Amino acid sequence: MSNNGQSVSESRIRVAIGADLLDGERCGMQLALRDMLAGFARAGFSRDMHLVHTKPFQDRTFDSFQDLPVSRRMTTGGGVYWSQLAVPRAIRRLPVDVLWWPCQILPPIRCHVPRVISVWDMAPLNYEDENWSRLSVTVKYRWILASALKEAAHVICHSQAIADEVRRRYGLPTARVSVVYPGLSEPFRRATQHRTPIDPEGHILYVGTCASRKNVRLLLDAYKLLLETGIRNRLALVIGGPKKAIAALLTHAREIGIGDDRLLLPDPHGIDELIEVYRQAAVFAFPSLYEGFGLPLIEASALGLPVVGLRRSTIPEVLAGTGVLVEEAQPIQFAQGITAGLAMMRERGTAISEAARTRAAQFDWDESVRSISSILRRAAAGDVS
Repeated sequence: MSNNGQSVSESRIRVAIGADLLDGERCGMQLALRDMLAGFARAGFSRDMHLVHTKPFQDRTFDSFQDLPVSRRMTTGGGVYWSQLAVPRAIRRLPVDVLWWPCQILPPIRCHVPRVISVWDMAPLNYEDENWSRLSVTVKYRWILASALKEAAHVICHSQAIADEVRRRYGLPTARVSVVYPGLSEPFRRATQHRTPIDPEGHILYVGTCASRKNVRLLLDAYKLLLETGIRNRLALVIGGPKKAIAALLTHAREIGIGDDRLLLPDPHGIDELIEVYRQAAVFAFPSLYEGFGLPLIEASALGLPVVGLRRSTIPEVLAGTGVLVEEAQPIQFAQGITAGLAMMRERGTAISEAARTRAAQFDWDESVRSISSILRRAAAGDVS
């Protein structure tokens, strides 16, 4: 029961949110969390939400939320101590009904209130990366996440593909796992109101990181084959990640004969500049082998671009028939996919763009917030199904 005698299911619920993502480097999960929190603020829920993180916010973005900085030890194992001991201890002092951990990294195993955990992906268990040590993956995913998911009142995944993987890998009952799709960010949604025609001579665009699972080398190798056919479109990479890894990709491009005059490296500052980079493209190429969702897919679609991706992971689910799916992760097949995407735009560009925009518009943060709020309310009331 709440303080005024109403049951949790009848009254406002008070939520603690593990928000340390907001304190770290820019990444897809952080951007998604910012959009989600903006949705909660629009819905009027933020006054009952405590953001638990590591240091006071420096901007006014989250002023409508309750701010709960919990200091973190800057030592080996400091993240584990923070999430498993410091956060549950701090939350115990708050009048909250449920804890929501909006990503899969170090959710508390134990807490005095029900926990809802969001899982974006299982990438470290599927692909090796120089940024993920075996010890870190074992501790975070095989021990802590596995235990926390089994103790959680409910688990949220952001695609059906990941929900199926989480249930299979951790043995969770179907009723305790829900799919809540993320949304298209507001700047991209506004950009769809100013529709510009796609230039068939525009660049072939990739937006993402240089992680091994993103498979950018496949795109470079495919583009080299396209150059041999006389293609005029240049390749543009908006790419993030360690400088060493990016340099290795650029070295590979030069070694296979992609000249500097054929390769663009835009460095957009802010989302408005990124939108302009999308607007200058003719096709969006996404060679990723594995995604938790794939936000760039709906960003490109929102601006009317045909998307070329592999028939892997979440990509077919997100595109839902609006893009070009390549069966094999081989350069010649991916090059053929890009050629098909460019041909589609030349032959029936308006229809292709409208189908892409319609699909992207189906991903709405306000709808996501309503779904998550319902799950949090049920968890707070003790309904774990």
